Amino acid sequence: MGHASRGNLAFTLIELMVVVLIIGLLIGILLPTLAQAVEAGRSVLCSSNLRELGKAWYAYARDNNGTVMPGRDYTDSNYYKFWSGRQTKSIPANDIKGYDQLSGYISPYVPDGAPKACPSYKGPANNGQLGYGYNWIYLSYYDGNPDGTGARRFYETSLSDIQNPCRKVVFADCARPICSNASGSWKTGGRGIETTPFLNPPSWQNPRGSGPWLNFPSFHGRHNGKGNVCWADVHVSQMIPKWLKDPYTYSGATLPAADLKRCGIGDLDEDGDINTNELFQLE
Repeated sequence: MGHASRGNLAFTLIELMVVVLIIGLLIGILLPTLAQAVEAGRSVLCSSNLRELGKAWYAYARDNNGTVMPGRDYTDSNYYKFWSGRQTKSIPANDIKGYDQLSGYISPYVPDGAPKACPSYKGPANNGQLGYGYNWIYLSYYDGNPDGTGARRFYETSLSDIQNPCRKVVFADCARPICSNASGSWKTGGRGIETTPFLNPPSWQNPRGSGPWLNFPSFHGRHNGKGNVCWADVHVSQMIPKWLKDPYTYSGATLPAADLKRCGIGDLDEDGDINTNELFQLE
């Protein structure tokens, strides 16, 4: 009787080990799927946030004789004002304490005066931490620099100027690489990216002046490899970032496309031509 009990006990332990092994294998298989499902849920919330921004953008234009909101304004001696908030000039842009999200151009048109941030963005801040960027080059370009140089004038855009609004971007998931201009190397800390309120077109240029200028892309595919886009007709859809050149160069810094791919940052583009901005330009 005692011998039989020991044999049954040994068999039970082996069986338990097999069950544990199977459970471990199942967890390994299911975890990526679960993570994708969680991210899909965040993407739905992000889409709702962007749709709210799009409605607020349209409401601003309605209250201003059809003129859409500015992307930025550096004329104040104490603050940088953006569509999304206001940054105190004496406090570094990556210090969230200097950012007032209740004082942007869009603030009076969103609930509680504060636009909602993308639930999937958890990285460092730069001029706020929303994780969304605005098509500022084409919708409301400000020709002026933070140091006070430049023409310091606005080029206003009216809703009536926007042709085919269902394929013209207003807001999108946005981030940019944190890069040292001196060496082109990645800075340490965070994930190598930070937020930016500006969504750059593939061919980054002043549409009413000289150009093209070079810059890094800023469309962020943070939702299972895709990014959410709010179009000028206020519908939201997903796009996959593209990498239209290799390497990317800006202000003395050079980044291989492979580095940007690892971060999910690329160009928002449809035709595969880096010299065209078909999803950004007004025509």
